[in-house]
Amino acid sequence: MSELTRQAINVLMDLIGLRTVAPPGENYLEIVTYLDRLLMDFGLSTRIIEVPKPVIERYYPEYIDYPRYILMAELCNSKDHRIHFNAHYDVVPGGGGWLITEPFRPVLINDRIYGRGASDDKAV
Repeated sequence: MSELTRQAINVLMDLIGLRTVAPPGENYLEIVTYLDRLLMDFGLSTRIIEVPKPVIERYYPEYIDYPRYILMAELCNSKDHRIHFNAHYDVVPGGGGWLITEPFRPVLINDRIYGRGASDDKAV
């Protein structure tokens, strides 16, 4: 297994272990802080933006006590060449019936990672 593959597996397992459940919208600052450090280590310039409370209140009033954050990252500052990647980092509640592991305790078995978000945007 290459070092890059090992690093990708570790990052995915870290992300699965972060309980970012929506609703209601838990631990968003924790995951964007983790991703912020990771992307800065890869040389990207980053910025964490807190979604204003009035916006949350307008669209998700029942979750006003769960702040939302956006992570912006740029590899270069060119107006002519840009790639926009938009993804979410939350997952629906883990639910029951997990046979191999608990939802937020990732495991690697036979080159497959099991856990909540392993085949969703946490794995992108």
